[in-house]
Amino acid sequence: MFTKIAHNDDAVKAIFDHIRNVGIAGVTYSAGSWLWGKAPEDPWAWALGIKINAVLIMGVGLLLGAIMLANGWHKLHKTEIPFIWRSVLLVLHSVIFVYLFNIGLLQAIAK
Repeated sequence: MFTKIAHNDDAVKAIFDHIRNVGIAGVTYSAGSWLWGKAPEDPWAWALGIKINAVLIMGVGLLLGAIMLANGWHKLHKTEIPFIWRSVLLVLHSVIFVYLFNIGLLQAIAK
């Protein structure tokens, strides 16, 4: 199966495109998380604006991640991979997505 994928240029391109999309969604979410942690504690100052912007940026990152996740599921369903392996990959894909974004959320809350 590995050589079949490695010799298929479209499959390799799709894999790297998907990984790039994961990175873009993750970086966007992380930027919002970082901004949330850098906001000053004074609620009457300009911190409220920073926190609102941080939440908006994190929301865009989550939206991009959800689109990427749905696209990955769709592409995986179109493959000829046996059902059991496709199911394992769907679970791994979903768990990794939720885990990575929860790490960013927990880091934002902890600061």
